[in-house]
Amino acid sequence: MNAAPSASASRTIRTPLAAAVAGIVFSVLFAATRLRLVPRWLAVLGYATAAVLLLGVGLVPWLQLVFTGCVFTLSVHLLVITFRHSGANGHRS
Repeated sequence: MNAAPSASASRTIRTPLAAAVAGIVFSVLFAATRLRLVPRWLAVLGYATAAVLLLGVGLVPWLQLVFTGCVFTLSVHLLVITFRHSGANGHRS
Protein backbone atom coordinates (compact mmCIF):
# COMPACT_ATOMS: atom_id res chain seq x y z
CA MET A 1 0.00 0.00 0.00
CA ASN A 2 1.44 3.34 -1.06
CA ALA A 3 1.00 6.14 1.50
CA ALA A 4 2.33 8.94 -0.73
CA PRO A 5 -0.34 11.35 -2.01
CA SER A 6 -1.06 11.22 -5.70
CA ALA A 7 -0.78 14.15 -8.09
CA SER A 8 -4.56 14.44 -8.35
CA ALA A 9 -4.92 14.59 -4.55
CA SER A 10 -2.31 17.34 -4.43
CA ARG A 11 -4.15 19.27 -7.15
CA THR A 12 -7.44 18.81 -5.28
CA ILE A 13 -5.93 20.46 -2.20
CA ARG A 14 -4.03 23.22 -4.06
CA THR A 15 -6.91 24.54 -6.16
CA PRO A 16 -9.25 25.72 -3.35
CA LEU A 17 -6.28 26.95 -1.34
CA ALA A 18 -5.06 29.04 -4.28
CA ALA A 19 -8.53 30.53 -4.69
CA ALA A 20 -8.63 31.51 -1.02
CA VAL A 21 -5.14 33.03 -1.11
CA ALA A 22 -5.91 34.95 -4.29
CA GLY A 23 -9.07 36.35 -2.68
CA ILE A 24 -7.16 37.46 0.38
CA VAL A 25 -4.50 39.13 -1.76
CA PHE A 26 -7.14 40.95 -3.82
CA SER A 27 -8.74 42.36 -0.68
CA VAL A 28 -5.44 43.30 1.01
CA LEU A 29 -4.18 45.02 -2.13
CA PHE A 30 -7.47 46.85 -2.57
CA ALA A 31 -7.27 48.21 0.99
CA ALA A 32 -3.56 49.06 0.68
CA THR A 33 -4.16 50.87 -2.61
CA ARG A 34 -7.06 52.86 -1.18
CA LEU A 35 -4.94 53.83 1.83
CA ARG A 36 -2.07 54.73 -0.53
CA LEU A 37 0.33 52.31 1.16
CA VAL A 38 1.51 50.76 -2.10
CA PRO A 39 2.32 52.36 -5.44
CA ARG A 40 0.07 51.63 -8.38
CA TRP A 41 2.68 49.49 -10.18
CA LEU A 42 2.96 47.17 -7.18
CA ALA A 43 -0.82 46.89 -6.87
CA VAL A 44 -1.16 46.03 -10.57
CA LEU A 45 1.62 43.45 -10.23
CA GLY A 46 -0.14 41.91 -7.24
CA TYR A 47 -3.55 41.85 -8.94
CA ALA A 48 -2.07 40.24 -12.05
CA THR A 49 -0.18 37.65 -10.03
CA ALA A 50 -3.26 36.78 -7.96
CA ALA A 51 -5.40 36.48 -11.10
CA VAL A 52 -2.84 34.20 -12.76
CA LEU A 53 -2.62 32.13 -9.58
CA LEU A 54 -6.39 31.84 -9.43
CA LEU A 55 -6.73 30.78 -13.07
CA GLY A 56 -3.62 28.69 -13.60
CA VAL A 57 -2.88 26.90 -10.36
CA GLY A 58 -3.51 23.47 -11.84
CA LEU A 59 -1.62 24.14 -15.05
CA VAL A 60 1.80 25.40 -13.94
CA PRO A 61 3.37 23.84 -10.84
CA TRP A 62 5.94 26.65 -10.38
CA LEU A 63 3.27 29.34 -10.20
CA GLN A 64 3.28 29.40 -6.40
CA LEU A 65 6.90 30.62 -6.45
CA VAL A 66 6.02 33.62 -8.63
CA PHE A 67 3.22 34.47 -6.25
CA THR A 68 5.57 34.13 -3.28
CA GLY A 69 7.98 36.56 -4.95
CA CYS A 70 5.21 39.10 -5.40
CA VAL A 71 4.19 38.84 -1.75
CA PHE A 72 7.85 39.19 -0.73
CA THR A 73 8.14 42.38 -2.84
CA LEU A 74 5.01 43.80 -1.23
CA SER A 75 6.32 42.97 2.26
CA VAL A 76 9.70 44.59 1.62
CA HIS A 77 8.01 47.71 0.26
CA LEU A 78 5.81 48.01 3.35
CA LEU A 79 8.81 47.53 5.64
CA VAL A 80 10.81 50.19 3.79
CA ILE A 81 8.06 52.81 3.96
CA THR A 82 7.47 52.00 7.63
CA PHE A 83 11.13 52.54 8.52
CA ARG A 84 11.34 55.68 6.39
CA HIS A 85 8.27 57.08 8.13
CA SER A 86 9.53 56.23 11.62
CA GLY A 87 13.00 57.60 10.77
CA ALA A 88 11.53 60.92 9.58
CA ASN A 89 9.73 61.40 12.91
CA GLY A 90 12.70 60.30 15.01
CA HIS A 91 10.66 57.59 16.76
CA ARG A 92 12.80 54.55 16.17
CA SER A 93 12.19 51.77 18.68
